Amino acid sequence: MQLKLIKMRYYVVPVIAVVSAFLFLTFFIIGQIKDHYVDDLHKLSFNLAQGYSNSLTKMVLADDVVNQLLADKLNLSGQIIADEVENNINLDLKQLLVDLDVDEINIYNKYAVVRSSSSNIMLGWEAYDGHPVKRLLVSKDAKHYIEEIRLNFLTKEMYKYGYFKLNDSLIVQLGLSAVRVQNFLDAFEMNNLFKDVLKSEGVVHVCFINNVQRIIHSSEPQLIGHLISEPVLVQNLSDSDSFGQYQDGNRSVYDIYVPVFLDEERMGTLLIGHSTKENDYFMTLLMDFTLIGIALLFAAFSYAFILIYRKNKALTLHAYYDGLTGLPNVQYLKLHLKVLLTRRDGHQYRLCMININQFKRVNMLYGFDEGDRIIKVLTKRIKGVLYETNTLYHLSGDRFVLLVKGKDAYFDELTAKIQSVIARPFIINGKEHILSSNIGVIRLNKEAANIADLLRNLGVTVDAIRDDQSNHIAYYQELFSASVEREHQIESELREVIQGIGTDRFTLNYQPQLDVLTNEILSFEALARFYSKQLGQVSPVEFIEIAEKKGLILDLGQLILEKACMFVLTMNQRTSMRLRVAVNISGVQFLQPDFVQRVMDTLKRYDVHPSQIELEITESILMHDFSLINQKCADLIQQGVRISLDDFGTGYSSFFRLHELNIQVLKIDKAFIQNIQAETTVPLVTDDMISMAHKFGLLVVAEGVEELVQVEYLRKHACDVLQGYHIGRPMKEADALDFILG
Repeated sequence: MQLKLIKMRYYVVPVIAVVSAFLFLTFFIIGQIKDHYVDDLHKLSFNLAQGYSNSLTKMVLADDVVNQLLADKLNLSGQIIADEVENNINLDLKQLLVDLDVDEINIYNKYAVVRSSSSNIMLGWEAYDGHPVKRLLVSKDAKHYIEEIRLNFLTKEMYKYGYFKLNDSLIVQLGLSAVRVQNFLDAFEMNNLFKDVLKSEGVVHVCFINNVQRIIHSSEPQLIGHLISEPVLVQNLSDSDSFGQYQDGNRSVYDIYVPVFLDEERMGTLLIGHSTKENDYFMTLLMDFTLIGIALLFAAFSYAFILIYRKNKALTLHAYYDGLTGLPNVQYLKLHLKVLLTRRDGHQYRLCMININQFKRVNMLYGFDEGDRIIKVLTKRIKGVLYETNTLYHLSGDRFVLLVKGKDAYFDELTAKIQSVIARPFIINGKEHILSSNIGVIRLNKEAANIADLLRNLGVTVDAIRDDQSNHIAYYQELFSASVEREHQIESELREVIQGIGTDRFTLNYQPQLDVLTNEILSFEALARFYSKQLGQVSPVEFIEIAEKKGLILDLGQLILEKACMFVLTMNQRTSMRLRVAVNISGVQFLQPDFVQRVMDTLKRYDVHPSQIELEITESILMHDFSLINQKCADLIQQGVRISLDDFGTGYSSFFRLHELNIQVLKIDKAFIQNIQAETTVPLVTDDMISMAHKFGLLVVAEGVEELVQVEYLRKHACDVLQGYHIGRPMKEADALDFILG
């Protein structure tokens, strides 16, 4: 027996220990789950507040509008009553309630006592000291006063009152119930926000509290207008951090208060009440179970915790990771930089912004789905050359940010690899895309504590890299800011021109083209000119490049075509000659699916015959879908529009490809014309260009003709049309008309 007792003791002690451990673990887990549950509620509320902050702002503004409308209504009603009193009309207050669409009318005598009222309960009531009635009676200047929503101390209902002095001895009080105010507010669409919030799991009520602790919106109308006076709650509402508390000791409802900001200005506080009944019930069951039940509940809570963890993880991924690439986003980057700049470990760090050139062009020409596929492939390529010490972030559509730890040699090697993998062709849906990249770099140091300035300077650096720059990697310098500011100024003024503001600063000059055989002017080339109010004259090369980069070229190109059509119309009205005008077309314009139809619609709208318009494309466009380009050229030619290939010899085309292209005119770049000098005795490539173009049935235009010797040479070699300073400089519209009229 003794042995048995000993054995039982040895058995019971571990069992008790295990049971005690289970109980302790259960209580511990209960505490932990409660903490995690509350934390999760806070995170959920924070995300709801962030997601609806703009809508809540509109609701606050809507409240101001409604209050103004109600004030106007009260003012108008007060004036009507004043007129009737002045005309000695007996007032039927009951009828006036209906006629004026108000809820309460009281008339006070000079002693601040109600002599007449639409409500019997108010008759004989005397206004207390400080009441608006008494203030109006003693005031010599004030004639009326509109109150905020408040409680009527007799009826115990919320009203918005207006007071109007009829004379020195009579004051009218008009009232609108808070229910009516709420009905006005319900007319605003943003009040549906609260219905949406209430649909969220576990949410039982929602309120918006302004900065003076007054409830101005609520899913419970009886609370609207309520002023929060509890000292502890008032103190918490004045802080900038979110907080939570159980409602009036009721453990089944947990209220979370989240500050709402707009442009760093606090608009108020969003209160979201969450029901905790389900969670509380679950905890009670866990406490009542036996040892076997404890084990089962432990497993159940483990599962519940996993679900909460996953939900929290999903919210985190949404907030800090890019959905397209799976990379950390700019919010994550800011957090990382904040930690890194305060806890430097002695290593060299560089922050790089990678800008994918030509990417906006891909989106414009082929759609965002095509662009998204390229970004996914691009992300895999870049990550494939990185090490564990590198962190890649996706900042926006065409921009990545890379945090690099390492010395100069390692950094140079890494950036070279990145540019190499970006430059490799992308084959997406059978289409080949060629992209390049610019990389702006900033060395991190302890002084770089302002993250916003850091990222802005990084953007300035990458924007300052020019397309013609041999090295597409640049370190931040202060002088970059001026270059970027200039670009932003030009972009801003171009947007104004497109919107119809300052259109006189964007004009077309017209350079004449001479027919060699007839020695007559047969056409003009329209040349865009832009004068900035801040920067003066801006080169077409510069503002056209910015327009393409910023996505403005479609609107700007359409404006140029319309101005050229108006010039043709003016010429047709002034002269019987039917001259042609040549207009340069951006590759982005030309590749738009509806480009041909837009051109024909424009010509029809301005009553311009297609034969009077010539569209000039450059060789660079031939890098894209050749069959598509060729078909569009054929469609335009069929409609009567002339197509020319501009700046031939400087780009990518060959005579063999030229033979396949549907064009009618070949324009030889001025660089070849400038080689023609008086002492020229050897054959020039210009001769071959003219000869071969004629074999293909093309009209040949020589650009940049500035000297007589060039004219004579081109006549001798059968060039068809001459253009340049020797023939005529680019002229304003009026000067061009005078030029052709003699």
